[in-house]
Amino acid sequence: KKTPFSPLIFGDEELGCLVRIDGWLIKVRRPGHRTELEEFGLNLSYSEGLGVEPKWIPVKRYDCKHYYVEKHEFWVSKRARSIREWEGKPLSEVLRLARSDLKNNYATYISKMRKRKGSRK
Repeated sequence: KKTPFSPLIFGDEELGCLVRIDGWLIKVRRPGHRTELEEFGLNLSYSEGLGVEPKWIPVKRYDCKHYYVEKHEFWVSKRARSIREWEGKPLSEVLRLARSDLKNNYATYISKMRKRKGSRK
């Protein structure tokens, strides 16, 4: 069963936008084993301005829906790329790394997306 994360939404005055980090996960329990993470998706998006009705623009996503961990960097391409340095790591560790990356680097990624879209900010 897909379980959503509570979205993390905050305004960044320097960027002049709203930032959203959200996602979902699927945990399974197999007979004789502990419950373990089987699949996840984690998204970074932003909305121009700090207005009431946000229109979310996707920036970056991590997921493992295709049985390997991949990243989508939407300022580069709509195609996903595998993450070789994370191969072989437990999914719980990969999810931690992905969350940390989005929280620590969201401003850089949003700036790259804006440049691709031709925004002046």
